[in-house]
Amino acid sequence: MDLDNCVIPYSTNAGINYLIKFSVFDKSILPDDIVIDIKVIDIVIETDADPKEIKNNAASLIKISKLISEYVDANEGIYYCYCSKKHIERSERKLHLTHQEYRSLLFLKMFEKENSDGSYINKRIVINDPEGGHHYIHLISKSENEKIVDLISEHLKENDK
Repeated sequence: MDLDNCVIPYSTNAGINYLIKFSVFDKSILPDDIVIDIKVIDIVIETDADPKEIKNNAASLIKISKLISEYVDANEGIYYCYCSKKHIERSERKLHLTHQEYRSLLFLKMFEKENSDGSYINKRIVINDPEGGHHYIHLISKSENEKIVDLISEHLKENDK
């Protein structure tokens, strides 16, 4: 299995199929002043299900976070997850949140349970973009990589408008 480009399928009890994709960033994409000896790995969680059909419960979200944390445990890296702007069903109490912001909050909650011992960083970065909508990104890594996560975070925040 190519651990640099890995796809993990997952099906919920309700029959929603997901693909959890991990792919290594080409280091040439990173800014020249970020020189690191660790891989930066993109995480994409996707499904082809109609958003109105997706009714994930806590168990399926916890399972997705467990699959991701198992991969992170086995593969040293800084994990980058950009929250999509695609439609996602939200409760009436959450309708004031954008789709991206809601996904970001879900992502935070998913990893709180997986990270009860504090061995991971899940740094949420919000890039303010009044014209294009704010962008929500998460950087995840083992706690010992906090300085690298902070360095990448600082560079991302330079895109604030």
